[in-house]
Amino acid sequence: MLYALINKTGIHRLEVAQKLELADLQNRVGVEGEDAYIEYLCHQFTDPNIDLICDEEFLNKELALTCITRRSIALRGQVIAAACTEDGDTIGLTEAQFQLVAANLTFVLIL
Repeated sequence: MLYALINKTGIHRLEVAQKLELADLQNRVGVEGEDAYIEYLCHQFTDPNIDLICDEEFLNKELALTCITRRSIALRGQVIAAACTEDGDTIGLTEAQFQLVAANLTFVLIL
């Protein structure tokens, strides 16, 4: 399954054999290797089935700015882009969805 891992160095392909479960998502967002409380951001892309998953406490943890969505939401820390089913199940992205995510996030270069 394909996911987009988004961090301060850009967007990266994250390919895994099985879909990421809640514990996997908690381990991958926010501070690398530190479990996080996750928050889903919906409706940030023209494809309504794409969600952004981030650490809901990114401001309290003072994480570095990662990207800005097309709706001007600033995200910090590591972020995962995933697709969701009509039942709300989180699954991997198609290649077209991955490209849509890559084309519609603004990355901020901080020197």
